[in-house]
Amino acid sequence: MSQQAPAPRRSRWRGRVRAAAAAVAVLGAAALVPLVRVLGSDGAAAATPGSYLPERPGEVLTYRLGGSLRATVELRLASRGVIAGVPTLSFEQLGTAGSTVLPFGLSGGTVRIEGDTVVRTAEGGTVRDLVGPVAPGLHWSDVRHTAAAGGSGSTFAVVEDRTLLGPASLDEPSGHLDRCLVVAVSSRATSAGGAVSAAGATLWYCEGVGLARAVLRGGAAGDTIDLVRVR
Repeated sequence: MSQQAPAPRRSRWRGRVRAAAAAVAVLGAAALVPLVRVLGSDGAAAATPGSYLPERPGEVLTYRLGGSLRATVELRLASRGVIAGVPTLSFEQLGTAGSTVLPFGLSGGTVRIEGDTVVRTAEGGTVRDLVGPVAPGLHWSDVRHTAAAGGSGSTFAVVEDRTLLGPASLDEPSGHLDRCLVVAVSSRATSAGGAVSAAGATLWYCEGVGLARAVLRGGAAGDTIDLVRVR
C-alpha cells in the first residue's frame, strides 16, 4: 500500500481546485467510452448498490487529485447507521479546502441507501450515484439547481445523466480492486440567460470502498482522482 504523499499548502492549490471544481461540479452521466476491462462471471460485481460504499465508521480514504487539481484530500466515514428507517452514511473532509466544493462528494456530506439507490447530497439538490438492479446499460438522470461561482447570484439548472457501463477490475495506489462498477457521467448546465456548459467523467466505484477513481472531462485536460490509501 502506497505511503500518503504530503498535502500541498492550501495557498498553492486552492485556486486551482476552485477553477477545476467549477468545471466539474455539474458532472452527471454521459456517453463516454472508458478504457476498462469488463469482467466475466468469475469477476462479477456485487448486485447491491449499497455495497459500493465504505463500511467501517472512522475509516479514512485518501485521494490524490491530479492534473490541474493537484491536491491530496482525506475523506472520513464519520458514521454509518439507520435514520428514520433509511441506512445513512455521513462523511467529513479532513483539512477542508475553504469554500471550494469538490466533486463527487469529496467535500463530505450525507449518503442514503434508499432501496436499490445510493443517494448523495449535492449542491442544489441530490444525486443518485448508483441505481439498481445493477446491469450494464442502466441509465438514469437527475435535475438540480446550483449557484454560479463567484457569488454573482446567478443560478444554473443542471441536468445530470449517468450510465452504468458494467463491472471491471482496477489497479490503484491503494491496491488491486476486483469488484468495481464503471459509470459514465455527463451534465448540461443552463444559466438563466440560456448559456449552456457541459462536462463529463468516468467513475469507478468499488465494493466496500466507494469512489476509487475518476477521469474528468470538460475541465483542464488530465484531471484525475485516485484512491491512494485506506486506513
